[in-house]
Amino acid sequence: QPASDFAGRKVISRESPTPEDVEQALQFLVTIMGGPKAAPESKESDDKMKQDWDKAVQDTVTEEWTQAGKEMREKLREQGSSPSELKEIIEVTEEALKGATPPEAPFQGLVPSITFVRHSTTDKAQGDSVEDDLGRVLTVDGRSLAASSRRWFSTLCKADDKPFGVAVSSKAGRCLETAFLMGAPEPIVLSGVYDGIMTEECRAAFAAEGYATLEKYISSGHGAILRTYAERGLVELADALEYKVTQLRDDPLANDGNAFLGNVVVFGHAVFSAAMAMLLAQALRLHRSDTTLIAKCLHGEAEGIVVCGAGTGHCNLDSTKLDEGVDMQTAQSLSYVYKCLKSSG
Repeated sequence: QPASDFAGRKVISRESPTPEDVEQALQFLVTIMGGPKAAPESKESDDKMKQDWDKAVQDTVTEEWTQAGKEMREKLREQGSSPSELKEIIEVTEEALKGATPPEAPFQGLVPSITFVRHSTTDKAQGDSVEDDLGRVLTVDGRSLAASSRRWFSTLCKADDKPFGVAVSSKAGRCLETAFLMGAPEPIVLSGVYDGIMTEECRAAFAAEGYATLEKYISSGHGAILRTYAERGLVELADALEYKVTQLRDDPLANDGNAFLGNVVVFGHAVFSAAMAMLLAQALRLHRSDTTLIAKCLHGEAEGIVVCGAGTGHCNLDSTKLDEGVDMQTAQSLSYVYKCLKSSG
């Protein structure tokens, strides 16, 4: 079956969901993701968790860098460089790890995280019809980028020893092809993820703002349109995950009957993916710094916005998008996606 052919796939559609539908869907998503981030039981327990985290970081750095340190010392000696450079790299990397948020409790939900991925690079449509747009496929560079993006995507593919989980997608060929090249499981198609971007209001908003941040769209008066889009998308996502939960619970051989889904990925479109991520983050009652990341994120091709109960992150291969204060030496030693996932718990 061609990657861009959605015929025969599981398709979910919920046109014009009611406010009650939206509320139920958001409650369901929050529940299966383990609920909103909980405060520590006490200052003492919070301090102990931080101490345990620091010890784990120190043990990891010591173990993983012992052999690397020997090799780099030899290389530095050959180059006539000072061994203090090695010490600096280790210290910076250790500080990056220590800056991460320690895990607060064992994960109790069915879905550790949901990642919203924008499709990879495509050519422009040959016409203005829906058929012209649906038929767009990835360029050669787009296929290469999607395949290369497995480097960050593969870090989401397992939670402990569990398999990946669930992929859902727009019915646009470019999204299904991106999912295939990035190594996702066969996606369930959510009609609203594509149909929503083709409404008159969304097309007008995109024509006016183009590939801009969610913050820019909202400040230009398009917030209500994107909210409506995100509501339908998350209602359909909840339907898809409820379907998968039921499927697993009815299968006694699947995941020991506990219906653990694993990480979930949504393959979609530009700022519209960010709108879905924002609504989910708000439902989880995440910190303002987490929703700000989504609002200001210029969601590039084959890049992901991660949302989990403890925070958000931006997954990409572009070193120019590193957080301030992270130098290239650290980036080469500690991948950006790893840093994002650690900082979001």
